[in-house]
Amino acid sequence: KKKGLDLSAKEEIVPRAKIGVDGYIPKEFARKDYEKIHLYQRIDEASKESVLKKLEEEVIDRYGKIPDAVGLLFEKRRMEILAANTHVEEIREQPTEVEIIFKKDWCDKVDGVKLFETVSKISLDLKMRYTRGSIILRLPKKNGWLSLANETLEKIKNL
Repeated sequence: KKKGLDLSAKEEIVPRAKIGVDGYIPKEFARKDYEKIHLYQRIDEASKESVLKKLEEEVIDRYGKIPDAVGLLFEKRRMEILAANTHVEEIREQPTEVEIIFKKDWCDKVDGVKLFETVSKISLDLKMRYTRGSIILRLPKKNGWLSLANETLEKIKNL
């Protein structure tokens, strides 16, 4: 039996985002419970985007096309990694939208015009506001919102 690579770079602790995502590993994808548990653990332990990407490639090699439900697990973890490695203070889930609140020290020094232009190019659904020294990015919870949030965090991480 072929063992998977150990890709769990444990040197960093990545906080968990408190967002409700219907991600799971279906029985048809990984039939044995221990395989599912191991995969859940490996996704959860990934602390870098490169590690998560390698794990995703390994899963595709081993099981084939990743179902949407499993893809959501990867996307949620990607969001947690991006949030930890960018300037995010908190991610709040509301019934119809998600708010990404940025750290005040970053908000004080970021080029607001460049941030606004970058966010506007990504989607007109993204809304920003400045409240009590923090920039809050709001996006509606509709299909693909998690990917949209990840794309946005990726593009603004180096501003």
